[in-house]
Amino acid sequence: MKRNKILYWISALALCTIILSTVYVKAQNMTTATPDSNEKDIASIINTDGRLSTLSSALDTAELVTTLRGDGPFTIFAPTNEAFEKLSTQTLKDLMMPENKTKLVDVLFYHVFPGRVSSDQATKLDGQQITMQNGKQVDIYLRDGELYINEAKVIIKDIPA
Repeated sequence: MKRNKILYWISALALCTIILSTVYVKAQNMTTATPDSNEKDIASIINTDGRLSTLSSALDTAELVTTLRGDGPFTIFAPTNEAFEKLSTQTLKDLMMPENKTKLVDVLFYHVFPGRVSSDQATKLDGQQITMQNGKQVDIYLRDGELYINEAKVIIKDIPA
């Protein structure tokens, strides 16, 4: 598939985001939170949230569930089902085919920040860029008091995992 089509998928999926972030931090200069036995990992939250069922299927197809259950920290700017619905049925079907796993992983890693960033921290990054897990950068900015990642409005913030 052409690079432009992949960039289209990335842009289309970035319509609505939910910030899910790990709280069990092992990185230097960060505090390790005390685990709460009631907390779920990121993959479990995605799997049980009906708004994220397409993302859950994509993570299964890309074989990334175990990765998201591993040591973090990670922050997921999770595209909702509504974001996936902006793609054509054929585009989504193609993306989920086993032979396109590498492209799917790239698209999914475009939504993963390799660290923990809360919505308050992201707000302080207004006008800046951060580098996502796939090496590509996204813009963080505020518009009318709302947080955006590229053109995606963050609709739900700070779901700890």
